[in-house]
Amino acid sequence: MNDLPDGIQNYMNMFAEDAKIIGKISNLEDCHALQEDLDRISIWSTTCGAGGFHTPAGGFHTPAGGFHTPAGGFHTPAGGFHTPAGGFHTPAGGFHTSAGGFHTPAGGFHTSAGGFHTSAGGFHTPAGGFHTPAGGFHTSAGGFHTPAGGFHTSAGGFHTPAGGFHTSAGGFHTSAGGFHTPAGGFYTPAGGFHTSAGGFHTPAGGFHTPAGGFHTSAGGFHTPAGGFHTSAGGFHTPAGGFHTPAGGFHTSAGGFHTPAGGFHTSAGGFHTSAGGFHTPAGGFHTPALGFHTSAGGFHTSAGGFHTPAGGFHTSAGGFHTSAGGFHTPAGGFHTSAGGFHTSAGGFHTSAGGFHTPAGGFHTPAGGAGDFHTPTKMPESCTDQS
Repeated sequence: MNDLPDGIQNYMNMFAEDAKIIGKISNLEDCHALQEDLDRISIWSTTCGAGGFHTPAGGFHTPAGGFHTPAGGFHTPAGGFHTPAGGFHTPAGGFHTSAGGFHTPAGGFHTSAGGFHTSAGGFHTPAGGFHTPAGGFHTSAGGFHTPAGGFHTSAGGFHTPAGGFHTSAGGFHTSAGGFHTPAGGFYTPAGGFHTSAGGFHTPAGGFHTPAGGFHTSAGGFHTPAGGFHTSAGGFHTPAGGFHTPAGGFHTSAGGFHTPAGGFHTSAGGFHTSAGGFHTPAGGFHTPALGFHTSAGGFHTSAGGFHTPAGGFHTSAGGFHTSAGGFHTPAGGFHTSAGGFHTSAGGFHTSAGGFHTPAGGFHTPAGGAGDFHTPTKMPESCTDQS
């Protein structure tokens, strides 16, 4: 029995009337190795024992019913067959390869590493995945790689071959970084957002309305017609005017309507709400059509004029002095004391007398002797001698 262990792969304890094979079973290949050792011991016992039968061609029938072929194979009593190369055909039609693989009777194949090829062309990986015959792949976690390069996640999402991603909720991430929401909106890669209604939120915080307006991030609003509402409550008109928050209005030409109803002209004048007008030079037209000059005078609506010094020019051409006198349109002058200078040079006194232009004087009594002739001055010194 000293040659009994020859060719045995596992460890074998030899006893006087018995023997024990010891081997660690970690995978299918270890099982096959142990089975081969048992078959070799069976062959040895039938070869060296009694009851066997050698055929003329070199084969050997064992007493237990097995048969060793001349080429080195062995048919087991149960119907299996060990090939000379180390393989084994099972009685049910399967085949264990010498490398540790196994062909199933139905056409599948278990690899020595733990994988399985189906008869239809699929392949189960040792890690739990599955390659479909059409080229797809089911991951062990529940995902699926399509033959075209896409990937269905276990949560219901789908990665497209071009790099996009459909979420399980109905959204879509583009390969460029954008995102279509389930409700129809779209986030741009730069941070903007298109609403499903046609509006657009800019990355800087502004908003374009579907109708063509624009809300600025600072709170202003550009109207579709070209106007602009400021965040403080003002409004720039499309024509260039500006409504102030307090109710005033700046015209495009440079004028300004005050909230109280007045109007500042672009040239510097001012129309009052009551109908008056302050000129740029400092004058003022009254609502009643009078006019205050910048120097302090006043033109009346009837055509007169009050001078800054207190005098008054009448519309008929006369002039009242500030001291109380009056220049008539014909050239005369009424003094404040009641006298009157005629335009011809005479003077009516307040007491009723009259100084003639020639130097005479009519007394107030008016009698024949009440006229003083003018005193004639000598023409030369000789007239006085």
